[in-house]
Formats: sequence, C-alpha cells, structure tokens
Amino acid sequence: MLRRGLLILLALSAVGAMAAAGAAVETLTATADTSVSSGSSNATNGSACDSGLIDMRLDFDTGDFSQFTGVQQAPPGSTFDVVTSPVREGSHAGKSTLQPYDGRHTFAVKYSNEQDGEDRYYGFSMLFPSGFAQPTSGGLALEWVPIEQDRYPGPARIGLVYGSTEFMNVTINTGDTTNNSNGTYQEETRILSSLSKGQWNDFVMRIRWDSCPSYPSNCNGVLTIWHKLASQSTYTQGFHRTGIPTNVTNSTWGPAPGKVNFGMYEGSRSTAGTIYHDGFRRGSSFDAVAPVG
Repeated sequence: MLRRGLLILLALSAVGAMAAAGAAVETLTATADTSVSSGSSNATNGSACDSGLIDMRLDFDTGDFSQFTGVQQAPPGSTFDVVTSPVREGSHAGKSTLQPYDGRHTFAVKYSNEQDGEDRYYGFSMLFPSGFAQPTSGGLALEWVPIEQDRYPGPARIGLVYGSTEFMNVTINTGDTTNNSNGTYQEETRILSSLSKGQWNDFVMRIRWDSCPSYPSNCNGVLTIWHKLASQSTYTQGFHRTGIPTNVTNSTWGPAPGKVNFGMYEGSRSTAGTIYHDGFRRGSSFDAVAPVG
C-alpha cells in the first residue's frame, strides 16, 4: 500500500497528465556518518569548493535562467523569478510562487542526465518564509525524475515533500516499472519535523544511481541526506539507505537518464505561497557541495 507522500505524488502526476492533455497549459520555456562537523574541512566555514570537483551549478548567480534547461509552469498563478534578496550565498536566488489554485506547479528544470553507476553529491539550500502557508494537500520542493517521463510514467523517483502540516519527508519510487508505473521499491520517511520557517535550510545528498532491475539482488544504490540550518555549524545525517534502487528502469527502455526539478508542485492551496532556492550544485564529495558559513 502506498504511503501518504507517494499518494500525493501520484495525485500530482495525474495533474501533470491532465495538463498534458489540455486541462491546463504547461510549458517548458527553454534557456540558453550521523553528523559532519569541523572534522570535515568545509562543514563550518570556508569555500564550498575547497575539496572535490563541482561539475554542475544551478545557483542563479548568472542573474537569469541560463544555467537551466528551462522553466516549467502551469498557469495561472505560478511564477519562478530570480531575485537578489533573500539569498543564502552569492548574489542571487530563485523564488518560486504559487497563488491559490488546484493542481499547479512552477519549476526550474535541468536535464542533469544522471545515469546508473554514477555516484554524486548534491548541495542546496531552501527557505520557507516565516509567513509560509502550508498547502492543503502537500507538495514537492525538489524532485529527480526521468527526462523522458512518457517512457517512465509514475511519481518522482526521489523527491522532497512538504506537508499540509509543517514537516518534510523524502519519498522514493524506484526500480523496475515494467509492470506498474510504481517501481519495485517505495518508501516515505520523515527527515524534518519542522521547516524552520524564516531560516535557510541547508542540505547535502549523496546518491549512487542504480535502477537495480533484479532488486533486491545485485543492487548498489545509496541515498544519504544531511541537514543543518544556516545558523548551525554541524550537519546531521537524517536519512541513509544502501542496497536500494535509486533510479527507474523498464524492459523497453532500460535505465532512465534523469533531470532535476526544484520549485513548487502542489495539489491545492488556499493562500499564496513562496519558497526560495539557492546554491544548488553537484559534485564528487560532501565538501565540494556543502553550503557553508
């Protein structure tokens, strides 16, 4: 039986399918351990790129969307803007906003093309403003999905979900989808009991991508999530799984190359809401990507 977050994601996927069928207009606008503290060279201060390699930045510091593949919106009432305040680091951040609605989203989209066998670290920050109103049915702030979603229907393979009450969960829907749009591995787990509204939330995620077509045999997927507030010096590991599928596959198309979307994707909301995003980067180590300072 699917858990609540995956049901949310299924409902949101249905909204997306309705939009594609013409129920709403959706466009992709193209654009050119348990903690880590001072023992990790960048956990408390210094440059985020002192150690390791960064191979992708989506931090808005170009002042536009040129780092992205595009911006995806389902109007009316959905916007994604580049702003100069508030920012977590650098000069700019992203601002996603949804007005009262049923079934709307606004995403900055990057065809990041993660594939089986890759071992990646991701660092990013989110700010839920102090006056942020929870949606009536929950929503997504970040998701990895297949680039060709028509070939791999179903919910996000990995997503960060915020609820109709103040919390954040990680949802996973991965593995072989040949016989069902849901994969052979499904999980939802609480990673934050509070969104710490008015403060920047810093995240580091490690994902070893593996679609694990023979799951539970021969499966090398890893998913780990660390978190801290910008005012804190220590990251705490809030989630860790090994030997699970982290990608999706099917008998027709094989493992799916992926894209990352971040913004807001919700079923319904009664008052306007905004989330800020900053500093997203992908690299080869924790130290390379971790938001610091």
